[in-house]
Amino acid sequence: MKKKLTKFISCVLVLALLLPMAAFANGENQYEYEYEEQEATFVPLRLTAYELGAQVYWNEATRNIHLTLANGAYLILPLDEVGTIGGFVEDGVTWIPLEVALLLFAFQPDGLRIIALTEEAREYALEDFDYLMALILANSPWESVIYRRLGIELSEVIAVHRYVIYNMLPLQIIADLPEGIDWSREHTTPRDLAADYLFALLFGFFSAEIESIGHMSPVLPFLHRDMLVGNLRGYIAAGGEMDWDSDFGGNLFLQTFADERVLWFYGDDEIDFGVEGQGTDDPYNIEVAILVPDEVAFLRINSFLNNMELDDLIIYPFLQEVRDFNHLIIDLRGNGGGYVHHFNSLIASRLITEPLHTTGHEFFGSGELALEWVDFFLAAGGVLASVGAVTDMRELYAADFIAERGFPYINADDLAMLDYAIVWYATIHPADEPIGFDGKIWLLVDGGSASASAVITQAALTTGFATVVGENTSGVMGSMTSFVILPNTGIIFRIDIGYLTDAYGRSLEEYGIAPNIRNRAGLNALETVLELIAEGAY
Repeated sequence: MKKKLTKFISCVLVLALLLPMAAFANGENQYEYEYEEQEATFVPLRLTAYELGAQVYWNEATRNIHLTLANGAYLILPLDEVGTIGGFVEDGVTWIPLEVALLLFAFQPDGLRIIALTEEAREYALEDFDYLMALILANSPWESVIYRRLGIELSEVIAVHRYVIYNMLPLQIIADLPEGIDWSREHTTPRDLAADYLFALLFGFFSAEIESIGHMSPVLPFLHRDMLVGNLRGYIAAGGEMDWDSDFGGNLFLQTFADERVLWFYGDDEIDFGVEGQGTDDPYNIEVAILVPDEVAFLRINSFLNNMELDDLIIYPFLQEVRDFNHLIIDLRGNGGGYVHHFNSLIASRLITEPLHTTGHEFFGSGELALEWVDFFLAAGGVLASVGAVTDMRELYAADFIAERGFPYINADDLAMLDYAIVWYATIHPADEPIGFDGKIWLLVDGGSASASAVITQAALTTGFATVVGENTSGVMGSMTSFVILPNTGIIFRIDIGYLTDAYGRSLEEYGIAPNIRNRAGLNALETVLELIAEGAY
């Protein structure tokens, strides 16, 4: 029985952000609906909020609701999240289950914490926020892309969030959201308070407002530790010495992640770090199957952030087992990325017996962070060494490069932000003892294939390593990034500063990477490949 209630008794306590709430639809008061289906009772979210004295602002451009509650708490709620709590939108009205409303409006869950700024803490938070936003606007050439994809004026959204800080609107936080931050720790100084408050605000800003555009976000705790440990391993493997007193021998990346302010915020201590492990330890990250005996093998990688040694316990023997098969299907659908060398080291380098050569290009603006990358490439003598590849880079002015290549579909609005181009040539070398594979390799991708998965997809297309099947990849590519420390709070923020295009000039952040073969009507990528194999088309 599904019931819609037009009245909701407002003898409740305080709205607690236990689950992602639905946003509101348009401002019309259309609440007179009554019919029966399923087994649930629903209440109109907007009316319920008004009865509780909330101030509501609907942002049509971002499809988000900005809600200031009676207790002063401030929430940003995306309309697309309504389904995550069992709700729905009908005729401009957002309905949520009664049991969810009771939970949200009447109970304080364990771990709930309200963070409210003091005036001194506000100054620290504002200073860091303004510093970060100035860097983003000056260095990330995506303002037009964000507008075209999401209908968001970045400067307007920045203004809204600055308003929240300036007016010291309280934020409600659940202890394990985002995972890894110790929200129960004491705020002994105004800087401590500003750090937790600003991280919570930035996390919501860049996950809810401009989600799926690049990597721009505060670095989460598990990524901080993983990046520090992972880069320590690479640094030591290259001959560096781990010396905390000498700032890692001048390694700027490691200095960033081991900065005193950063270690405090992320709750890490340098004496805890070793170089033995890297990544999460998910025993189910790798899935393998024999779909057709002696003919078709299947390998799925859910993430490139997992412990490589753990994953290799499954990957290496499987590749040996299927080396003489006719088809190997590698599934990267839903793989949000991680480290490209995970794929190159454990899979690609073992399957090839001759080097794979690929090329690409990336544009930059003239912001401070962008020019640091350009200067870095030039100072490196045109050669940048990385795991599994040697990359040769040369600098060009963007306008000359565009004229040289043509790029008929490059967006005119973006040209004003692009000043330099870097052309790179990379080689993936076979492993010292490759397994080899003479059959057909297929790579499955979709809109959830992002970052490292998208880089791998691009390499597969340009080298012919695999036939790519599925849907366009996500708008998150492996562009050059800078990690900046916010000066007061120690939060690390990742800013993407590169602008990537396909061979026709279309922004990969806007359109993603198109596969060789799209899914057949009514079939997913795996079904499409299996049908092609059965037809003998490949």
